[in-house]
Amino acid sequence: MSEMITFAQARNDTCEISPAPILDRLAARAHEHYFAPAAPMSLDVVAIDGADAGRRFVFERALACSAIEFTPSLPRAALEPPVFGPPLRSATLRLPTTALDWLFAHPHEIDLRGAGFAAACRGQLAIEGDAFVVDYWLQLLKRPTARTLEALELARTLAPRTPRTLDVFFGGPLDGPAATRSVERAILRRLPCLLRRCVEPLDASWHQAFETASLNGYTGGTAAPALRDAVAWPTLPEAAFSGVQLWAGRSTTGMELTRLHCDPVTSLLAQLAGHKHVLLFSPQEYDRLYPVGAFNGFQPCRVNPRRPDLARFPAFEQAHGLLATLAPGDLLVIPTGWFHTTWASEAVASLSRFVDDDLLF
Repeated sequence: MSEMITFAQARNDTCEISPAPILDRLAARAHEHYFAPAAPMSLDVVAIDGADAGRRFVFERALACSAIEFTPSLPRAALEPPVFGPPLRSATLRLPTTALDWLFAHPHEIDLRGAGFAAACRGQLAIEGDAFVVDYWLQLLKRPTARTLEALELARTLAPRTPRTLDVFFGGPLDGPAATRSVERAILRRLPCLLRRCVEPLDASWHQAFETASLNGYTGGTAAPALRDAVAWPTLPEAAFSGVQLWAGRSTTGMELTRLHCDPVTSLLAQLAGHKHVLLFSPQEYDRLYPVGAFNGFQPCRVNPRRPDLARFPAFEQAHGLLATLAPGDLLVIPTGWFHTTWASEAVASLSRFVDDDLLF
């Protein structure tokens, strides 16, 4: 038997002994900015303590949540939700109550790779089935800080419409005065800028390492402090820079390397190997790109610009973007709030750093 949980009940439940109340509060939060997936999905979220209390989330046009009772000894087949038409994408997420509490208390920090969430899981996180479904549920629980919302709102106010052409700067070392002025100008004008042949090429050993990495897919923004000095970054105040992230490998599915999204700070993307395509949209295209309301560090969009479903996202047909193709030695300046997605047909490697506009000028 399963008992349907209403979201009003979830908000009023304050018991702190059982994991059930926190599961219901998470269900209520997921409902606040819910957006339907392209096809139905199902997720069982199970607290491994507290007699394996759990909730089943079914993601369709509306979000449904029901209480479930089962034990770890039950076979997975016994837990499968009913199938409506084609088989559902489904998963089971098992974690301790401490991790559920953390998810509710830290919506600004939710990240499967984050240290805070890992500590709350105490080594007891287990995902069975389709990991995409888990990511989808976690996305619904994320929330931006007030500062993030202010930065993105300011970007929509100050940035111009997407221009027809991209500003390009040729030659000169990236840490030279001319390149630095070009970066500063791009940030002040809120317009992307491509700096050609400004990053020193890496030796053959690096290319071999990136080719090896490509066999395992794509790193997707791995922290890489050891590579900070691989690029002579523009001579901006060091306090304004974030750490360095490595984006290396290739798509194993032919899909985008990064989905369409925007960041609440300026991003510098240095291309080290291979050719990467970047499609950019002004913050003023916001209503045409269908960004989700549930996010924290970056704001993803529901529409895929390369394969748009215009029946679901008709306003995208009016959106105008800028396409840049990065070659080894190039650096792309992506101002705060500019939406962008990337893809490549070969193994690629890039380094990125964020620049906090508030600490720059």
